[in-house]
Order: sequence, then C-alpha cells, then structure tokens
Amino acid sequence: MEQPVPGRSLDLVPIEIWALCWTLCSRRQIRRLSLVCKLFRSISLPFLFKDQSFNVAAMCKDLSRDNINWVERLHHLHRMAIRVERLAEPPFASLITSWKVIFGTEAPVISQHKDIENIHLLDDMRIRVLHTFCKTLHRYPKLSSLDIQRNFVDTAFLMTLVSLPELKHLKFHIPDKSPELYSGKILTMTSESLQSLDLSRDTLLLDGFSREISFPNLVSLSIGTVRDTELLFTHIVDRFPHLELLAIDSIQDTSPFPDLPRNCFPKLCSLTGPPSMIEALAPNRPISRAVMRQTWRMDHLVPIDDSKQARIALSRSSVPVTSLVLPGLILSLGLLSSLADLFPDLRELTLTPARGGPGGRIGSCCQYFRTEETVEADRRYPLLCEETAFDDLPVDELSDAEEEAEAKVERTITAPRRMNSGHIEWECVKTLIKWMSFGSFTLPPNIEVLHVDGSLLYEGVCLDDKYRALAGLTRDFPTLREVRLLSSGWTWIRLSQEESSTLWKADRIGCVRILLPEETSGDRLTVGPCYDTSRFSSGRNSTMFPRRRIVLSMRKVSFRAKRRRHLVRAEQASVT
Repeated sequence: MEQPVPGRSLDLVPIEIWALCWTLCSRRQIRRLSLVCKLFRSISLPFLFKDQSFNVAAMCKDLSRDNINWVERLHHLHRMAIRVERLAEPPFASLITSWKVIFGTEAPVISQHKDIENIHLLDDMRIRVLHTFCKTLHRYPKLSSLDIQRNFVDTAFLMTLVSLPELKHLKFHIPDKSPELYSGKILTMTSESLQSLDLSRDTLLLDGFSREISFPNLVSLSIGTVRDTELLFTHIVDRFPHLELLAIDSIQDTSPFPDLPRNCFPKLCSLTGPPSMIEALAPNRPISRAVMRQTWRMDHLVPIDDSKQARIALSRSSVPVTSLVLPGLILSLGLLSSLADLFPDLRELTLTPARGGPGGRIGSCCQYFRTEETVEADRRYPLLCEETAFDDLPVDELSDAEEEAEAKVERTITAPRRMNSGHIEWECVKTLIKWMSFGSFTLPPNIEVLHVDGSLLYEGVCLDDKYRALAGLTRDFPTLREVRLLSSGWTWIRLSQEESSTLWKADRIGCVRILLPEETSGDRLTVGPCYDTSRFSSGRNSTMFPRRRIVLSMRKVSFRAKRRRHLVRAEQASVT
C-alpha cells in the first residue's frame, strides 16, 4: 500500500477511515474509485480481489447450437483460464482471501454434442482451468475461505489443502467414490484455525479426517447426507464442543435418533435438519434459528408430516425462536394460530405449503420423445489468442453504470376491509390467498419477513391474486418489511410507510402502492367468502371473486334485513 506523502490533502484522513467508508460501496463504485489516484487504487485493490469465483459447470451445461453459441462459451472459458493464471502471480495472490469454484461433471462434452465438429476445444479448455487452479492453489498465503464443488479428487489436491495455514472456512462437496477420501489426510495441519466446515456426506468427516484430530475453534458444521446417525454423533460430540451451527440436509438412517448427553452442544443456536433431529436437540438449548427439512417415505416418494412434535420441542428452547423454516405442510388456520402461540417472538418465517391437500400428487411424470433429425455439422474452429482475449469483452462486463433512478409506482391497490371468511378448508394455494385477503391469516405480532415457497406451476395463481394477498398482509401486519409469495421469483421489499399507504418494490415488476382502508365500527361484515373487490381488481372476470356471486350475496343480505324489519314492525303492531 502506498505510503502517505507529507502535505497532501488526501493524507489528512487515515487509510483506515477510507477503507471503512468503502465497505458501504458496491463493487462497481470501488472500481471507479481505483481509477482516481495511486492512493485510492492501493486501498481499493484488496476490496476488488479478495473474493474470487468461477463456474466451469455452467459453461458446459445446456449447450445447444440453436439456442446457445458454444463459441462464446469457449471464449469465456479461455478468459477464465488466463484469469486464474494471472491471479496466482504477485501482487494479486496476496490479496485473495476467498475462492468459490464449481467444476461439475467429469464426463466430456464431446460425447453429448456430436453435431459440433470442434467441441473438443471446450473440453480442453475446461481441463486447463482445472489443472491451473489445482497447481496454483498453494500460492495464496492469505486464503481463509474455500468452496470447492467437483466430481473427482486426487492425492495431490488433498495435499494442497493441507498446505493452507490460514484456512478458516471450508466447503468440500465431492462424490463418495474417491479412494483418497479414506487416507485421513484432509486438513490435518489446519484443524486449529478451521471455524466452518461444510461437507457433502458424513463419510468425508468420519473417514477423511484423522480420528486423533480435534477442532477446538470449529463453530459451524454442515453435512449434506448422513447414513449412520449414531456413529456420526458419537464422533462429533467430543470433537466439536463449541458448535453454534449444525445443519444436516437428509438422514438415510431409519433407526431412531440416538440419545445424546444433555450437556452436549451448550452454545448451539442454529439448527437445520429433519424433525426427529430438531426434536432431540432443541429443548433446553439456545436455539434461535431452526430450519426443518422434509422427511420422505422412500417407498412411495410421499412427504411425511411429522413436524408437530418438533415444533413443540423447539418452543422449549432456552431462548426465543426468531427465525423458522417449515417444510411442505397441509396448512390450516389452526396450524397458523398454533405457530403464533408457540413462537410469539418470531421475526422471520418461511412456509412451504403442500399441493393438492391430503393425498395430493406431489408432481407428475412426463415423457418426451425426441425425433432424430439430420442436421448439418457445425465445423467452426474458433481462434484463441492469449494477447487479445480481453479485447472484445461484452458491454455488461466493462460498464460501471448503475441504475439509480427513483422508484416508479406501477400500480396502486386499495387493501380490502377485514371480513369474516367463514371456515375455508385447505384445498390449494388459492385458499392461502383468500386467508391473506380476508384477514384470517394469523402470524406472530412482530413478524418482519414472510416467505411462502413451493412449486406452484399448475395452481393458476396470477399476479392480481398476489397483489390482493400483499395488500391484506400490509393491512394486518405493519411490521412486515420483506414478503415473497408462491415462488414467483419476486421478493417484495418495503420502501416506505405512511399513515394511509405503503410502498413496496420488487425486481422486474416495479413498485406498488398499497392504500390502507379507514377502520370503522362496521369493519367486519358477515357476507361469506364473496365481497366487492372491483376497486383493486384489474379485470371484470376475476378468478378469485366472481362479481356475479358478490351481487347475489349482497341481495340475499338485503332481503333478509328487510324481512327482519317487517317482522319486527308486525310484532310491535300486534302488541299495541
């Protein structure tokens, strides 16, 4: 880093203050600052180079001569190989602290695209990227975080991992077929500094690490698949005494969960796993965040709803639960009310509703038949030059422009008044929309983040239905600041809140303003599940609330009221 020069105005501010200010800047803004002067460049280079990543699997996936230009993919891989080679040289190697790499499958691309004559160039460039990274990994002295996803591993690569003294976070996802995993030589010299460990299978932990190694500073452990639950927990109870985060995606062991000592994992605050694991570990521990994984019945491929006892056990945590993720459930108003009662301090909630109710189909299988067509072979042979590889980059990779336009309100929606929706049983996700719109959807009083996920391709939920649900949630829960509904890919963020309106923003949609209705004494009207929503409906034929049913329902109410008044008058006349 450049030394301060006496008398220069920039040196009046310490370098630490400049660095602290730039932590609030985006990557593109820091890239602009690096072009101002030598001092700013020396400060900004660590911000620009500390986190590096590349994805080789994405470059070799879904190749099609008609839809994707494989030549552009080849040039991208070529630039990737050159970048990996240059980053391993000084002064950039000493600035890198994090690497995330995804290599993907080992199968050659040439076997899948025989209609492209020179597709072998893509395989050659992919192998070059792989070998270059493996050979230069030991050149990063300050590397503290490593995320590797690859389908094969060799002894030389494992020895390279051993030579990284500053490694603190390791994510290692490789197949369970490599014989080198059972050598007991993974990170034998860096166990003292390791704080976070993420492995694809439990065999990597049981057989890949020596049993004599302890991990005194490890606070986070994540495992993808566990085959032997009792052996795993017997192995980690004594070796990881200071665990704060434990995550297991799936357990293939059908035996009951083992009994663990009550004093194990006293600092555990985040827990991810199937309901049986949460039921065993949650009570009397400071669990504030829990993620339940779906339990599947493997003989029928049907999800099992066994989370009731796990939710009760989680409520007996020694601290309030503030974040909760629940798997596919048959939702009901009683279930939502029980969640609000069990977890009154909940701030973040993610629900994945089941499709179709009890016994409903999870998905469908479709068979597609491809007709063999005779196509002309692609005989293009791209020329790759090291000196001109970065001359013709796409505009998006060179531009520093940022969108800083003001939020534009696309639509204004009036939230409906709360109404008594009656007893609506769970049928499909449209029932969830009705609950949110009518005010029957119960959540903890201080909820801030609500995500409703799930594969809802065939449910027919349109954008107007989601607008109604968002309007109802805004009316009932003023503390909400983030909402994602029905896996639409849009996350609504609350931008501002006024006395009578709220502004929400989502990517690719724009902003929507929710107008809150004025509360009156006759707020709740018993008119059934049909009411006039023409003020915030975009069309005449609403699939959720047909207008004809609304008019008929209101006529029935008016007729009954007139008849009741007539009977009262007749009774008063007979008395007098």
